[in-house]
Amino acid sequence: MKSISDDSLDFTLYPNLLLLLWDRNCKILKAADSFDVLDERLANYIRPEWLTDDEKKVIQVLADRFGGGILNGWAQ
Repeated sequence: MKSISDDSLDFTLYPNLLLLLWDRNCKILKAADSFDVLDERLANYIRPEWLTDDEKKVIQVLADRFGGGILNGWAQ
């Protein structure tokens, strides 16, 4: 995994996940806000096979930390 801290996630390091921030100027979000974006948008806009291993790890770390291991509509 390239970069995830306790406090924030830099989406610019993850090209497929970055697509989810089309409507935001800031591409570095707090970890909890990152989870919220993924929970709202991931299953609607990104297919699992498009993701890199690093992107999948980031998703799982955030899901484990903020969502009890799951994201809305997302099955890995």
